[in-house]
Order: sequence, then C-alpha cells, then structure tokens
Amino acid sequence: MHILLVDDSRDDASLIRDFLAEEKEAPEVQWVTDGREALSYIAQEGKYIDAKRPDIILLDLAMPRFGGYEMLKELRQIGPYATIPVIVLSTSHSPTDYNNCLELGANGFFSKPSTLQGYEDLVQHLMGFEFPRLAQLSIARPGEDLH
Repeated sequence: MHILLVDDSRDDASLIRDFLAEEKEAPEVQWVTDGREALSYIAQEGKYIDAKRPDIILLDLAMPRFGGYEMLKELRQIGPYATIPVIVLSTSHSPTDYNNCLELGANGFFSKPSTLQGYEDLVQHLMGFEFPRLAQLSIARPGEDLH
C-alpha cells in the first residue's frame, strides 16, 4: 500500500509515519508539506515524475500556501485522481470543518490526537480498514472516540 501524507507539521508527520512503520504490513509513505506539492506528486509533475499513485491520502486541513480544503476541492475535479480515498486529519474539532470536508468529497475525518497513545490508536484504526472499501468508511465525527 502507498500512502501520501500531506501535512505541514514535521512533528505530526513523524508520529504518523513512525506508527505506520510499526504496522505488520507497513505501507510505503511519501510525505509532502502542502496541497500544491501533493497535487504535483499525484500528477507526477516536476521532481515527482516517477511518483507512485497513492492508494490513500492522509490530509491535514490547515496548511500555509495551499491548504487541505483547496487541495481536496481541486483533487475531486481531476478525473483520473478524483477517486483516490482521502482521510482528513485535522486539529479541528469543528462540526463545520467536518461537514465541509464531507461535502468536498473526503472519505473520512478524524481530529488529530493530543497524545502518543492517541496517534498509535489512530494509525491502528486506519490500518484496520480494507482500503479498497474506503468509500464506504464510517466517518468519525470530530472528537468522537475511535473505540
């Protein structure tokens, strides 16, 4: 499995990548720091000419330059890439952000945890899904417990 992680926070990205690496069938993870770079990666432009198409995108909302909303909106308008599952990981606990992401075509929305155990639980929760079926994923509302 190939995951594209889009997050401007080095700390959050490191935690997610580290916990993914501990999984039994650890996915390959590529990290980019904003939505524009993610779209270049997906379209195999510039330095990403040899990039693999991601099986899933983990997307932060609040990023400088080109944030998660903009990236999600544009991604869903590009025919060959519109079906890539996107899970939003955000510091937001706002029902408005949750609803807006779903309206833009996100397949899931999870508030970022505040503890190491929370990140580990989140990654285990995400890895428990059969990714080809992500379009049918039951969405966790902001602040909702994953268990």
